[in-house]
Amino acid sequence: MKGVKYHVLVDTLGLLLSIVVHVANLQDREGAALVLDRRTRALFPFLGTIFADAGYQGPRAASAARRSGRWQLHIVRRAEGTRGFVVLPKR
Repeated sequence: MKGVKYHVLVDTLGLLLSIVVHVANLQDREGAALVLDRRTRALFPFLGTIFADAGYQGPRAASAARRSGRWQLHIVRRAEGTRGFVVLPKR
């Protein structure tokens, strides 16, 4: 759908835990605060580590994870020089 972005939180099996839909002009770093909120933390207290792509790197996404609990945010990056689609580990 044009004009919207989806931020999806799934477990290691790919099962949906939380989803946030918002306007497309928000950066991914800002959208992380919407999906990693206190409500999500209360529903899933057993989560310890969040794996995210490079769009979520930076202090804004990291502080959103810290504010809502003791989540560790790990950014999974592509190998340098890689072109096209590549399956990344733990993401």
